[in-house]
Amino acid sequence: PASAAMFDALVQPLLGPGVGRILEIGCGTGALAGRMAQALPGARIFALYKSPTMLAVAQSLRAEEGVAGIEFLEWDVIDESSFPAGEEPFDLIISSVMLPYLSDEQTIDLVGRLSAPGTIVNDVGWPSAFSRLGPGIAGAPIPEFGSNGGNCGRRRR
Repeated sequence: PASAAMFDALVQPLLGPGVGRILEIGCGTGALAGRMAQALPGARIFALYKSPTMLAVAQSLRAEEGVAGIEFLEWDVIDESSFPAGEEPFDLIISSVMLPYLSDEQTIDLVGRLSAPGTIVNDVGWPSAFSRLGPGIAGAPIPEFGSNGGNCGRRRR
């Protein structure tokens, strides 16, 4: 999210105790990863994007801000075999408008492989993509931002 208000409402509440391993899919300039790193300094944040040029920009911008604790890694989300952030499940998987670009099967598989029971899954600003995750995710729209404000859920099984 571009604004501090959106971050405070949609992301900050997710950064509580027990969130130590975070995956951002489609990190772009790294602004969201940077805000999460500042809000939760002890977390291990993996910010993934498929463009090495954009990753270099993201790293540079976060370095200018003095933000540490983010691993910027190259990954094309549709190339499962090249996932660079290890096998351990994430406590929080977050995306800002990345999930709509995946098929239902890709989305379900991605979340299934990278999460464990209790993992928080958040798709900021794109509720239709989140709703495709099916009964394995307990979630609902975030009311403060209406039907287009984002969704958050927790993996049940």
